[in-house]
Amino acid sequence: MKKELKQFMKLGELTPEMVYRFIDKVEVKADGAVNIHYKFAATALLTA
Repeated sequence: MKKELKQFMKLGELTPEMVYRFIDKVEVKADGAVNIHYKFAATALLTA
């Protein structure tokens, strides 16, 4: 996954495909707070 993320970062533009690939869900609370749930753990990027 880290390899794939690095390739996406080279593109310089966020596309819907990138969002669908890495984000599981986005929650918006009544107060406007946003929680993004990724399909991977942050530590997975640091150790891969």
